[in-house]
Amino acid sequence: MNKSSLDWPKQGTLSPPGGSPSEAIIRGSIPWIFRESANWAPSTSLDRESSSPTRLCRVEFRLEAPCARDVKVAGDFTDWEMNPLDLIPDDDGTWELVLALPPARYAYRFIVDGEWCDDPQCTDSEPSPYGTMNAVVEAS
Repeated sequence: MNKSSLDWPKQGTLSPPGGSPSEAIIRGSIPWIFRESANWAPSTSLDRESSSPTRLCRVEFRLEAPCARDVKVAGDFTDWEMNPLDLIPDDDGTWELVLALPPARYAYRFIVDGEWCDDPQCTDSEPSPYGTMNAVVEAS
């Protein structure tokens, strides 16, 4: 897969209306928030193909894994294994990532120290083509 300059991750800040800036990585038209302000609010982004505003929704991924060295999330919003995203560890062993995604239903799984892992907190799932279950989150 060739990465154009529009697809390559860029670091920057997001300034949602009425909120303070958040550090983020921008991949294409989707901001991937990794440190957010307490005042985060859904905002809009321009869709590159249609040039029309797309509403973005806050989606949190959290996993308690105090012994883990590396935790990632992979899903249909990251092209699965192609672009998994790193979660950020907290002092108590909780790993977290907050994303701003367009409204949709997203399948995902965690990768903990290189091993695929279920989300024990997720209440919705669907079968994967590999005989396992993918967690599902609804961004709305």
